Amino acid sequence: MATKKQQRRRYQRAKEHQRSTHGEFDGEERPAPDRKSSNGRGVRRVQEVGPPSLMRAARRAAMFAIVIFIMFQVLPFGKKLTPQAAAVEAAAFFLWLIPLQYLIDRFKYNRWLKSRG
Repeated sequence: MATKKQQRRRYQRAKEHQRSTHGEFDGEERPAPDRKSSNGRGVRRVQEVGPPSLMRAARRAAMFAIVIFIMFQVLPFGKKLTPQAAAVEAAAFFLWLIPLQYLIDRFKYNRWLKSRG
């Protein structure tokens, strides 16, 4: 059971957001929510998550593989790798990352579907 102080705060927050405490629609036209609420926190947007695809996973893996190749060329990891060796390492990372990215996308999509109801 909420205390009187908690009930009062809940009522004040509901009044600020122009809604009733029971979640009922009172028939009045509500203004669009602002980017920032009155308490300084941002309004949370729900991101649209598309169904998983291998092409999207391959694109992300290619971007990461390019970053890995550049890192192996620029940063000193013990001995400096030749461009061919760095390309082989980046290709191995690319092949490993495609199924991993696909599984992550599938997990995110299933969670998004479950949250929508």
